[in-house]
Amino acid sequence: MNIRFIKLYALPILVYLFGITSVYAQFLPAEVDGQKLPTLANVVSQVEDGIVNISILGSQSIYANDFSIPLEQFFGEDSVLGEFFRSDDSARYTARQINHGSGVILDAELGYVLTNHHILANANQMRVTLSDGRTVGARTVGTDPDMDLALLKIDAENLTDVTLGDSDELRVGDFVLAIGNNYGLSATVTSGIVSALGRSGLSMDQYQDFIQTDAAINPGSSGGALVNLRGEVIGINTAILSPAGGNIGIGFAIPINTAAIIAEQLRIYGRVKRGILGIHFREITDEIAREFGLEQREGVLISKVLADSAAAEAGLREGDILTHINGRRVTGRSSLRTKIALIRVGETLNVFYLRDGKRLEGSGTIRDTTVQLVKGIDLMSRLEGADFQADQRKFAHGTETVIVVSSVIKGSAAWRSGIREGDIVVRVNRQPVDSINSFKTLFQNSDGTRVLEIMRNNESRFVVLG
Repeated sequence: MNIRFIKLYALPILVYLFGITSVYAQFLPAEVDGQKLPTLANVVSQVEDGIVNISILGSQSIYANDFSIPLEQFFGEDSVLGEFFRSDDSARYTARQINHGSGVILDAELGYVLTNHHILANANQMRVTLSDGRTVGARTVGTDPDMDLALLKIDAENLTDVTLGDSDELRVGDFVLAIGNNYGLSATVTSGIVSALGRSGLSMDQYQDFIQTDAAINPGSSGGALVNLRGEVIGINTAILSPAGGNIGIGFAIPINTAAIIAEQLRIYGRVKRGILGIHFREITDEIAREFGLEQREGVLISKVLADSAAAEAGLREGDILTHINGRRVTGRSSLRTKIALIRVGETLNVFYLRDGKRLEGSGTIRDTTVQLVKGIDLMSRLEGADFQADQRKFAHGTETVIVVSSVIKGSAAWRSGIREGDIVVRVNRQPVDSINSFKTLFQNSDGTRVLEIMRNNESRFVVLG
């Protein structure tokens, strides 16, 4: 390139580009909340000492005919072939497994660490590695499988806890960092934005009200922190949506406002004292929206109100459309379940609902489900995945208390045993059931095989549990 070309063409172009760059630079922000661009190192340094790595040494019972489970689900529990492919609990062996995850130090003085419940599966021993390389043992304070959270305690000095932000202030498009133990690589930091809020409808059994982000979340980073540009934790990284198991830009975190409420209950009670609203309901479909004259698909359609419940106290009736709880919009089934799950037993909730085109409101006190509900796993392993709840039902001869299967996880042990949501348990080993206490007592006093007589669609059925 000769000097003449530089003078005639290159130099003017360079001067022009420099001028454009100078003008553009005037409009770039010099700071974000006091942090100078472009580095995020200061944000990371504020929070990294409060993020830990968790190693889980455990064991898992593996059935020799585990291949039968998907076949059983394919053919159907009630079919002849489904019965043929049913798993044999006796044919099993134990295998060692190691899980890796992440955690967040909530309280440096007391050593509380918040993480995901699912990484603790079948745990025999837990080790927590701190940011300075120290490794200490940990014990479980409490877990909440329904929200996929667990609280651990470690005994160590000179810990650093994180600062919690306000996840209710998040907006789609906010910049975030994800910090965790990606694929076993400790203290891995990735960046992205908030892609969506209030995400639900995923193929998971837990309550769902997730922050969606494209900040890379990979195996091992579950339980780690989602952080805003102030260095505040605004979410607990929990799940990814990926056909191959790795990051494709769709990750999910539990909002920290939700996680903090659960963590406090785990610290005090060792479990979550989850309340009950007392309704059965259906999603609002386009057909239901047209039938009720709704401008949009909002809320849920109440199909039943349980006696002596918060819903009954609030004045809700069958056929009402529940639209708001405590001023927050109910968008569907998952939204409603999550909102109820975060209201403590004994608290009063306010509801807004539609009846005959009129907007009404009421209030009621959340009841304790521990009195009215029993988990199947507390009765026997063959009922794991099912919840049984006391309910009042009206019959021709009057009102009776019955035990209803309030929920059952598809593919669980209870599902494979033939239990379905809505089943009414009439007898256990030919003894009548008239309360949640009698239901539990009959199981505790029975040795060996239990025979459940259930009512489903007004037909009597028998479920044999070995």
